[in-house]
Amino acid sequence: MQSVCIRPSDIRYTQESISCRFQNGQNIGTVIKEIMNGECKLSDIPEIKVMVKDGVYYSADNRRLYIFKILEAKGLCSNISVKLVKKIYQGRWTTKTDGLDVRVRGQVIDFDSEE
Repeated sequence: MQSVCIRPSDIRYTQESISCRFQNGQNIGTVIKEIMNGECKLSDIPEIKVMVKDGVYYSADNRRLYIFKILEAKGLCSNISVKLVKKIYQGRWTTKTDGLDVRVRGQVIDFDSEE
């Protein structure tokens, strides 16, 4: 798989909604906060898989994309390395907004608080 660097804002979601937690139970807000506080590095987050469809980038890894987009909006991330894939499992294509936004299911831990 070829890797390229692109801005998170140039990548779209494939799912209508994402869980606020990863499979290991970690809240996505915790990951964002750890990066903002320097406890974790961007490079600690695995590359996301992206495919090109009709000239548009779509992610197979929507929770990680959500994190990268938040960090980009905060000026903490400009480009990320992504793996280009030929296909994304069709079951992941649930977006009704052509991937422009995503709804988060559950409570995201507040990553902007000083705690």
